[in-house]
Amino acid sequence: MPIVRMILDSKFFIVIFFWLLMILSRLFLEEFHKYRDYFDKM
Repeated sequence: MPIVRMILDSKFFIVIFFWLLMILSRLFLEEFHKYRDYFDKM
């Protein structure tokens, strides 16, 4: 499909990919800090 190839070749796809990666990593870090605080209290 040419549309898929256009999306993959575009920089737009790269921007979305990094944006999702940043959001996931931020959520993961927030959860990690919550668990770390929880274990520190024990």
